[in-house]
Amino acid sequence: MFIRQLSDRLRQSFWFIPALGIVLAVAASAVMLALSSELIDAQAHLPLIFGGGPEGARGMLQAIAGSVTTVAGVVFSITIVALQLTSTQFSPRVLRNFMRDRPTQVTLAVFMATIVYALLVLRTIRSPGPNGEATFVPGLAVTGALLLAFVSLGMLIFFIHHIGVRIQASSIIEAVTVETLTTLDGVSHRFDQLHREEGARQGAEGRVAGANGGVAGAKAAPGGPDEGRDEGGGGRPVTARDSGYLQYLEIGGLLHVAAERDLLISCAVPPGGWVQQDAPLFYCNGAGAGGEVTDDQLADWLVDKAALGSQRSMQQDVGFGIQQLVDVAVKALSPGINDPTTATQCIDRLTQLLVAVGRRQDPPDVIRDDDGAARLVVRFPGFDALLGQAVEQIRHYGAGAPVVVRHVAISLGILQTALPPQRHAAIRREAARLAFAARGLDAEDREVALAPLEPILGRDR
Repeated sequence: MFIRQLSDRLRQSFWFIPALGIVLAVAASAVMLALSSELIDAQAHLPLIFGGGPEGARGMLQAIAGSVTTVAGVVFSITIVALQLTSTQFSPRVLRNFMRDRPTQVTLAVFMATIVYALLVLRTIRSPGPNGEATFVPGLAVTGALLLAFVSLGMLIFFIHHIGVRIQASSIIEAVTVETLTTLDGVSHRFDQLHREEGARQGAEGRVAGANGGVAGAKAAPGGPDEGRDEGGGGRPVTARDSGYLQYLEIGGLLHVAAERDLLISCAVPPGGWVQQDAPLFYCNGAGAGGEVTDDQLADWLVDKAALGSQRSMQQDVGFGIQQLVDVAVKALSPGINDPTTATQCIDRLTQLLVAVGRRQDPPDVIRDDDGAARLVVRFPGFDALLGQAVEQIRHYGAGAPVVVRHVAISLGILQTALPPQRHAAIRREAARLAFAARGLDAEDREVALAPLEPILGRDR
């Protein structure tokens, strides 16, 4: 858990890769200086190796360090401007994608490494002294600084191109979509593993869908599909030690604790939800929730399996990716921006995500152990919830724009065609809500905008 959280935080930091570049620069300077000392006589005869005197070497290294420092300042300024533009033009939620942008981090790392390397080599150059001190010009190391200067120049050109592409609306929307699909694949893969284990255990008994119409083989708690949901409101509470957003749940660890202590553990907050300090984070039912397990012991076992953070994360939270696209679309529809084209691009990408979600079975609410006992209740959002999240705000803020209404209607038509029949009821509900929200349009605009809903709602819309 700690390694996973640390890795995610390092990926979102601007300092880690540049700091790593500085460490590599220190190591490279030590190696190159050692080689220069060993080859002090031979390096004058090697091709393309710096062969000037102490003053020339100092002048070159000072020029490299000074110029790259200036360029690095420009790059930092461009980066800050891009972050500000993204926050005001699109959404503060998509800033994390810029913070995780690896090419920007590598560019800064190359500049920092070049500066540090040049300064470390510069300090070793010695001129002839009045007492007969020997001259030392590490020609090999100076040549390395020159090569790093050329690499920095290339990285500057690359960075300008990259940032120009990166701040385009289509690139931001695509990056959010790709990351959300990756999260969806990860969550689905975890529950597919549970599905295979459950299917192997059940054998000829067949498979029972989860409480949310979920992954086959991940059955609901005994007593009906809704009993697992009721468990979350009762039992022995385990309170949170800190406040924050639930970023990650270690499903395997929770199952292990539940099976070991003979518990049914219900997570009171879904991934991405807000956890309040001293409020229930888990509820425990079963024999292991009795007096033989103290509150502190149970809290230590369970709270360590839940990672909290100051903001939502894409580790298990598919809804956060959808929310980012919705935020960009709503921002584009605001009077200050007035950019319906960006909103329609977000709707297209939301359609792509919803098709991917709808073609998968929903995660189960109740997860069982190898013996078939219900052990864990976690409410990952299913297709119905994610569809409502994707459409609700866009429908509300775009109801007065015929182009947006029509694009949402086209999106719902695509979902109706691409997804299996069990998803159609939710799609029809959203189509009816869209038709009701668009009642303020004039008759001709409304007729054109809602025409794609005819296969879903028929003539009565």
